[in-house]
Amino acid sequence: MDLFYLQGPVLNEVGTFSIVAGLLGIVVTGLYVVGLVERRDPTIFGVGVDSIAVVANYFGGIGLLFMLR
Repeated sequence: MDLFYLQGPVLNEVGTFSIVAGLLGIVVTGLYVVGLVERRDPTIFGVGVDSIAVVANYFGGIGLLFMLR
């Protein structure tokens, strides 16, 4: 993208909201990968601990992004 954007580096145009959203996506993806690799089947009410962590991270991130807007 930097080859075609002539006004400077593309990452200079990214705002705080986009950076936080990207980091949240990386964290959620990392949690899913850890859940796939480390599969011991610990559950709480029939739901995996990794899935609970992903949902908690998702809703916490949505709240954080709401406050950043």
